[in-house]
Amino acid sequence: MFKKLSLIILVISLSSSDTFSQLKKLSYPNMRSEAEIYIDNEGNWYSTSVTVKFAKRTIDLQRGLKDAAFSDILIPETIGILKKVEKKYGKFAFEKLFPDASYDDVYGMNIVTKEKVRLKDESQFYKLIFKQRICIDSLINELKGLPNIVSAERPFIAVTTYTPNDYSASEQWALSKIEVTNAWDITHGSDQVKIALNDAFDNTNIAYLHEELRDGKVVYNPNNYCQGHGQLVAGCTGALTDNGSGIASVGFNVKLMFTDWGPDGIAEARDNGAHIINPKNSIESDKLG
Repeated sequence: MFKKLSLIILVISLSSSDTFSQLKKLSYPNMRSEAEIYIDNEGNWYSTSVTVKFAKRTIDLQRGLKDAAFSDILIPETIGILKKVEKKYGKFAFEKLFPDASYDDVYGMNIVTKEKVRLKDESQFYKLIFKQRICIDSLINELKGLPNIVSAERPFIAVTTYTPNDYSASEQWALSKIEVTNAWDITHGSDQVKIALNDAFDNTNIAYLHEELRDGKVVYNPNNYCQGHGQLVAGCTGALTDNGSGIASVGFNVKLMFTDWGPDGIAEARDNGAHIINPKNSIESDKLG
């Protein structure tokens, strides 16, 4: 009998290990979360934190405190429910989500009208923080609908969006159209990439090169080209960005190359190490594909 029981325990243990080995961590640029989140092949979430809200005055901590225990629970039925959770999923701690909220805070004042208004109760939101990672989707499905449980939620996820201090969505409307802030969350361009602008430049006096294109930004410019249509395109492509002035560019870490408009300039850019060539629209460049 003991050998059979040991075998069953071993099988369960191996099965559990196999499940966790297949989990993939949920992660993408600028993601922030209350706890690490993993997902299995069926889309179920695994983590160490679940937030619940109790319907009644279930835990009544002193204002400012956040750590609670089973002994702080006022409703026996809820104690029984959470004891079953502990038995199935393992030990967990209680943490009050809004430590300064009190069950008696039922009224406040509208800051505009000065009228007395009823407040939403925030005192009964608690996080259940488990010692081990569990399938929180399974737990949430079990908790929903149980007596005195209003809600059960996954860990909160927020995504911060990178926005340079010289970017204006209204003024640089073209960048807004292509949702450039989403692209910036993934990449700012690489200084190992050289983009050649095969374009029209109006002035051969390098002193007139825009300040947003200085400081080593242009790495190939044998004719000292600047201004004109080519400089405008250069600004959109790789102007200095997040420097408190001027404009923001799409891939502001890239290096730029200036070459003559036309097939010869395209060949020159290619021969001098361009990774990307942006030709000004023309019949000639269209023929080159």
